Amino acid sequence: MQSTTKPESAKWAITAKKLWCELIEDYVTLTVTKEWLAKCTWFLKYKARTGQNAPRMNNTVREKINKCAGPDCPVVTKYRDRLMAEEAPKK
Repeated sequence: MQSTTKPESAKWAITAKKLWCELIEDYVTLTVTKEWLAKCTWFLKYKARTGQNAPRMNNTVREKINKCAGPDCPVVTKYRDRLMAEEAPKK
């Protein structure tokens, strides 16, 4: 059973970090807001845009899109969780 308590907001507005994503074998930029909303800019630029209005993409990008875990990516959640642990009040 998960806790329904909302974590305290961070002391900063937004942070971004470039990390290696083993799933797509490329660097991605992750952003986390003070409300702990984490996003991968690679996902937003490529995978989230697949559809009728998507720009043309080369085969390398298409292969990475298939490997991308999307919004539930472990790279994104691990980074967000690490930041949350760093900001958590020390007991």
